[in-house]
Amino acid sequence: MCSSSWHLKQVTFYRMMYTGVSGVKVKIFATSMDTPGRADLLGMQACNSYTACCVCKHSFRPGIGSAKKLIFDGYRRFLDPTSRGRGTRVSYRGNSYEYYRICERAPPEVRTEEFVRNAVAFARLRKAAFLGHKAAPLISRWPGFDWYRMNPPDFMHGMCVHQLIFIVVLISIHLVIVSDCKIFCEMLLKVMIGKGLGVHDDLQGGYKWDKDAVHRRESQALNVFRDIWPDRSGPLPWRITRPQLKRLNQRMRRIVWPHYMDRLFYDGCSFWIKPGRIWKTKRKVRLL
Repeated sequence: MCSSSWHLKQVTFYRMMYTGVSGVKVKIFATSMDTPGRADLLGMQACNSYTACCVCKHSFRPGIGSAKKLIFDGYRRFLDPTSRGRGTRVSYRGNSYEYYRICERAPPEVRTEEFVRNAVAFARLRKAAFLGHKAAPLISRWPGFDWYRMNPPDFMHGMCVHQLIFIVVLISIHLVIVSDCKIFCEMLLKVMIGKGLGVHDDLQGGYKWDKDAVHRRESQALNVFRDIWPDRSGPLPWRITRPQLKRLNQRMRRIVWPHYMDRLFYDGCSFWIKPGRIWKTKRKVRLL
């Protein structure tokens, strides 16, 4: 955008907010249609960095054996300090969940207007990102700019982290969660289903999965789920069996779908058999 064009838009924005149109003042909001796009608008690091959250200062940790492999975890810190979910062993409805250590981290501080200004100034001074901030937000020159009002998560990709806490605490596996509900839904299904039925029954478009060996090695490194370590090769506790998958698929067949709702079962298969049944984002959001 050239300087003259930007100046014209800036004048228009100011008039809309402070003068209004026919006496009606206009408040300006901003959002993005993708998590990477939101990072660019806010002048922050990529969504897969250690401090990618635009709401708080939550940070992730290096992967096992390699600092380049980032593990998006640590959400248990949002729980109450006395919550049983912070322990290393958690029992819930007859199931046991294991974590590599007790979570003693306090809830992270939120990113305030003052903090963002100071972080951006320091990043400019050191010529490197600081706690996720690289530069001033592209929309900071808009009138009435506010850090929270100008970067609301969109419905497709955004989900409040507190809505994910309950799900994350009950799953003791390494999931990459970046407050992205559609990606979270995809990965949750992949971890639960694994190779599914497609590989065995020659179904086109079935699930593909090759991370079981990695999960076994990392479980041994973290000293959790001893029964699935490479030398024991027990069944993965979070994996849905083939009979269960078939039963779930048959249950989806019996659902009566309203005419205005996309079906999640057609041509003999549901999303339990073929991930292509939920290729639309709204289907993933509805399912999650």
